[in-house]
Amino acid sequence: MNHRNAHNRLGRIAKQRKALVRNLMTSLLRSGRVRTTEAKASVLVSEFDELVTTVRRQKEKREQVRTAKKVLFGEEAQRALFEKVIDNAQRSSGYTRTTRLGPRLGDSAELILVELFSSESV
Repeated sequence: MNHRNAHNRLGRIAKQRKALVRNLMTSLLRSGRVRTTEAKASVLVSEFDELVTTVRRQKEKREQVRTAKKVLFGEEAQRALFEKVIDNAQRSSGYTRTTRLGPRLGDSAELILVELFSSESV
């Protein structure tokens, strides 16, 4: 039975889905923006907000770094998480901004631009 399993599977098995989301979060932190489909964007935003909230709630810096290393690939992305998001955040949620870009030419999938929300751009 498939009752109460409402999360989006993105057409992948669990390991592939986890790797996809980790890659998207790493790319978002490295470049500041990611262009992806609507389904992947919704999963990315929720997972990214959950990561930032979890890291901000932890008391010790060592705990925060361990949690970031579990999720993100590469030290550059981990450093960007602390410098761009954690240290500068004056908010309790909503660390990303999404913008609709229209349909993709090949298959008409709805494209979304996901950007890091910075306080300077307000």
